Amino acid sequence: MDEESVDNMNLEQARAEIESLRRSLRRRDRDNRVLTQMYQNAERLRQTFENEKQLQHLYNDLLLSNTPNMIILLNEKQEYILGSSACSRLTGAKHTELALRPFHLLFRPEIDPDWVEKMDRLTREVLETREVLRFNDTIHVDGEADIHVRTTISPILSGTICHGTTVAVNDVTELMLAQQRAEEAARSKASFLANMSHEIRTPMNAIKGLSELLALTPLNQTQKNYIKNIVGSADSLISVINDVLDFSKIDANRIEIVPVAYSLNKLIGEIAGVIGLRAEEKGLHLFMEIAPDIPSHLVGDDARVKQIVLNLLSNAVKYTPSGQIVLTISFTRTGPDQIELVFAVRDTGIGIRPEDIPLLFDAFARVDLKANRSIQGTGLGLAISQRLARSMGGDVTIESEYGVGSIFTLRIPQGIAEDTALAMVENPQEIRVLLVGSGARMDNARQMLTELGIAHTLFGADDSDVGIAKNLSDQSRPLPDSADGDAFSHCLYTDIIPERDVAQLRQRLPECRFGVLQSIINSMEEPGRTDAMLFSPLLVTELARFLNQNRRMTTRRIKQADPLSARIQVTGAKALVVDDNRINLMVCEKMLGLYGLEVVSASGASEGLQLCSEQAFDILFIDHMMPGMDGVEMTTAIRSRPGPNRKAPVVALTANVANDMRSYFIKCGMDDFVGKPIDRNELARVLTEWLPPEKVTKTWTKSIG
Repeated sequence: MDEESVDNMNLEQARAEIESLRRSLRRRDRDNRVLTQMYQNAERLRQTFENEKQLQHLYNDLLLSNTPNMIILLNEKQEYILGSSACSRLTGAKHTELALRPFHLLFRPEIDPDWVEKMDRLTREVLETREVLRFNDTIHVDGEADIHVRTTISPILSGTICHGTTVAVNDVTELMLAQQRAEEAARSKASFLANMSHEIRTPMNAIKGLSELLALTPLNQTQKNYIKNIVGSADSLISVINDVLDFSKIDANRIEIVPVAYSLNKLIGEIAGVIGLRAEEKGLHLFMEIAPDIPSHLVGDDARVKQIVLNLLSNAVKYTPSGQIVLTISFTRTGPDQIELVFAVRDTGIGIRPEDIPLLFDAFARVDLKANRSIQGTGLGLAISQRLARSMGGDVTIESEYGVGSIFTLRIPQGIAEDTALAMVENPQEIRVLLVGSGARMDNARQMLTELGIAHTLFGADDSDVGIAKNLSDQSRPLPDSADGDAFSHCLYTDIIPERDVAQLRQRLPECRFGVLQSIINSMEEPGRTDAMLFSPLLVTELARFLNQNRRMTTRRIKQADPLSARIQVTGAKALVVDDNRINLMVCEKMLGLYGLEVVSASGASEGLQLCSEQAFDILFIDHMMPGMDGVEMTTAIRSRPGPNRKAPVVALTANVANDMRSYFIKCGMDDFVGKPIDRNELARVLTEWLPPEKVTKTWTKSIG
């Protein structure tokens, strides 16, 4: 190979090496650029992390410096890691002075050592249990006011590992003081309401009582009308006062719900007694459709339930110019010892426009004010009813069609005290009964008879009953097939059948149970009826009682503020009346005297106690609010001292008639109470309930007005 060829080979090799070197340099340059970019990215990430860390520290410092809560972070060894500036109130030191100090050595010497020991123990428990612990506590500090706190101790967890605890101590002293001030204000408001009630009712008792006593004296018709208007106006004012006081107590969350075991039969009877005559006076038919299998004794606040139902029924009577009102009572079982009790009030009244329905339960709105301006009342009844129902876990709802009528429904949970049916008939297939009454009442009775298991074999359904009755009473005519033998179950007739025809029917159907169904007003106009009286609105409980008894009976109800009352006559009984108000003392004295009681009066507790030590009384009426010793204190003195009246029934006379007062007086040793203004029917109830039965006789009579 010549020299030129060798040079060429060396040149090519050099070129290849140079090219390889270039490629290597390019690779290194590219790698350097990647590394530089990676470094730059890593630096940016580090800087971002540092910034976020600084921001987090700043945020933590701001939070711990400005939070009013005392927050302490402890490690797993119960050593101080971090805390809020507010902790200096308990520690007396700066954050930097507390690092890694044991928890029990963190606090000022003035702090109660028992509290420190308890907190140390509880934080250790949280470390072991890993469960959050919350509780209220009071920290006693020597020389300073106590600190009321709400404390939360929480574990610091990372997966299954516990790194320590967080102790948050929130000062709620001001909150508790504010709560105490609010409670004191509520107590003051309640006291003011009670005093206002007393101050209004005391003179009202004199006005109404003296008016009623005046009505019993010889008066001409004009004077009687004046007295009637005075009593009616007094009752209206009392109703307004009751609504305002009730709403004020509810609005202040001072309403008290007192569940007790009660008789549903008694509750329904009282409701029927109050509303029945109001409806009949207005020419309305009131019917009660009651499920006979409702448990007979329930657990709940029967006074509040009655108040709500009476409100709904009273509104129905007010706003129904003609037609009928139907109270349906049913239930649904919600548990072994629980039911939902349902009262539905259906009327044929004026109804409510759809746009007005949301306003019904507004305490300060009146619906259709122009059309209803002649109807008296505060308009608070429905608002009170709904709030009472909700406070007992129930509700009041409405369905209405304007110009047609409305249905108000109360649903309320109640416990079961006695799970026996409200109304049952023994051997219904064997009962034969003849009821005498009007067609409207008979339709209601027919439904009840079906529910009680009495089969239906009827003679006519309208005025033709009269002719059938006359045919049945005609001794010369044979009995129809359906009125003879086992096929006959019951027969319904109108109340215009003469007593003579009824007597003949009784002779022809000796195995029948005869009853007359009519209003109390009609019974007063026809006192000669000798059959068992069943008053409308007919209750399924009364019908069942009538069917279960093979004898004549009369069902009577005593109610408040109705034109008819149970006139009682008392023989051989003595009563003591104690009241510091001379006029009220005279009113009660005269009212009790009307019933035939021998009445002894005392103008204060001291005089009353002296009389109690000297004489025996059948019943004591004691005013609640008297100067010096009040009625409750006087009752306690009578019960605690030996004497002839230690076990005598004591009835409170009070102007404070809130629903929870009855339970209050009973707790204080009294037996009952009569509200002021004194209602004669309520007075009759108390005398009937607490005087010996042999000293009381009852008859029906017209009352004042």
